[in-house]
Amino acid sequence: MLACAGGPQNPWHIPKGREGRFREANRVCHQLTDNDDGTAHRERFDGCMERRGWRRQRFTDRIGIGIN
Repeated sequence: MLACAGGPQNPWHIPKGREGRFREANRVCHQLTDNDDGTAHRERFDGCMERRGWRRQRFTDRIGIGIN
């Protein structure tokens, strides 16, 4: 499963068939929020991903129950 590296947070919820869109959003958000030296800013990155419609995985996602 694809996820933002590091941290104790849940991985990103990536529905089947949307892996390519996730990779693109992940790449763009890192370009927009990381420092020039490559240092990541998790809060800014997470906000960028959320504005693009992505969210962190919930327990119900992991057990296969679709609750919005």
